[in-house]
Amino acid sequence: MNDIYSHLLPIEGACNVRDIGGYETQDGCLTKENVFFRSDNTAGYTEKDVQFFIDKGVTLTVDLRSADETGRQASAFVHVPGIRYENIQLIDGIHSQFTRENIPVTMGQLYIQFLETGKAQFGKMFRLFAENTGASLYHCTAGKDRTGVTTMLLLSLAGVADDTIIEDYAATEVFTEHIIAGQKAQLASMGLDVPDFMLHADSQNMEETLAHLHKTYGTAENYLLNCQVSKTEIDILKNKIIS
Repeated sequence: MNDIYSHLLPIEGACNVRDIGGYETQDGCLTKENVFFRSDNTAGYTEKDVQFFIDKGVTLTVDLRSADETGRQASAFVHVPGIRYENIQLIDGIHSQFTRENIPVTMGQLYIQFLETGKAQFGKMFRLFAENTGASLYHCTAGKDRTGVTTMLLLSLAGVADDTIIEDYAATEVFTEHIIAGQKAQLASMGLDVPDFMLHADSQNMEETLAHLHKTYGTAENYLLNCQVSKTEIDILKNKIIS
């Protein structure tokens, strides 16, 4: 078991902000620290929080939220000098076209849909990661679904074992447990009747997603090649993330 708290960062304006460095790969290496950071919504970041990531060398922020979400709460990094802000909108089961009648049975099914319908978005994001010369921060609203699948691809590309990737995903349950009731109330105020399972990070969701990735593409590298990320860019990414 990994110490999930060792990856948690001291950010005041969000609760699910982590460095994905420090995970052991299957060949005995470690993922590099201070290269890729995952987060929930950055709209509540304080000036101190923003400065924290400036000091960490972040030069790219990728916001995975929808236009509705960014319109309600702008990212803290939209106008930060020296940090490139990109909004790459991935669909999600709460803020998109889903209704109560066609919500997936599991979040794993939704994550598989991310992979299959979001290749253009994932391709753009990973090309940006490869092009960026500094550290990168990516986030959605809860830091669970869109951010979770992005993290899965990065860690899998680095050669981190599936069990560890699943633990990293499920850690969101620990870090966001205290705000789930508030999230449900907020969604209800927007007229969205969301089943409880959609707000939780059950490890089965990532197990299902990884099983699909391996069965359909074999590896994260093959998947990213399908997203028009070049072999050269993939090699750059591996060099970035593996120590």
